[in-house]
Amino acid sequence: MRLITSFLLLLCSLSAAYGTTKVIYNKGDTKLIRSKETLLLKKGLTLLHGDKIMTGDSGLVIIKSRASTYKISKNSYLILDLKTEEIINSNINYGSAVIEFARRKLVKSVGKTLTVKTRTAAFGVRGTKFFSYVDKKNKNSILSVEHGKVAFKGSASKKETLVKKNKSSMTNIKKKHLESKRFGFENKINWNLSSSKGKLSQNKKLFSELEKTWKRHKHDQAKKWNKQKNDMKSRWEQMNNQSM
Repeated sequence: MRLITSFLLLLCSLSAAYGTTKVIYNKGDTKLIRSKETLLLKKGLTLLHGDKIMTGDSGLVIIKSRASTYKISKNSYLILDLKTEEIINSNINYGSAVIEFARRKLVKSVGKTLTVKTRTAAFGVRGTKFFSYVDKKNKNSILSVEHGKVAFKGSASKKETLVKKNKSSMTNIKKKHLESKRFGFENKINWNLSSSKGKLSQNKKLFSELEKTWKRHKHDQAKKWNKQKNDMKSRWEQMNNQSM
């Protein structure tokens, strides 16, 4: 009986450890909002479902569960969804994060994905490392994948697109995602997730480049679709004229 009790206690402790999400790095202007209470973020702090993490101009936070890691950059605000054991799902209100999901580390991986939601897009991840950026003003979403694959869908799009290694996508002004490709900002992303391996923060040039990229491409595909629509209308009119 004592042996069975000890075994059950061990299982419970392992389950709790697997499901725990903690702060593993914290720097600068950061805070945690929990049930309307503002708390100081610090290394080793256990995070709960619904916690909100905010970073200021100098802030940077890294959080980790058994299978996922987030590096949250400066001027960011996200809400944690920790209902799925071992995985950090989130809703990014604004800002940026490098996110890694190691599906192989899950105790039970069947059917489990990591999801990220924004006001203009949603990402579905089965195992990869990617960068997400959400503009604070217009809420446009930008996704870039270092390795693996991410299913990316603009909130106004009918179908998702699969963004693969070294490719990116974003939502246009109509909240529809663009076809994945290299836009030119990808080599400016700092993918490092470990303080022992060098610099963690993103370069200022990255964020200015992201803004320039969106301004250049925010009308992409909308123009293409309008042209296709006008071409079809023109052909239809021609056919009607010929039949007369």
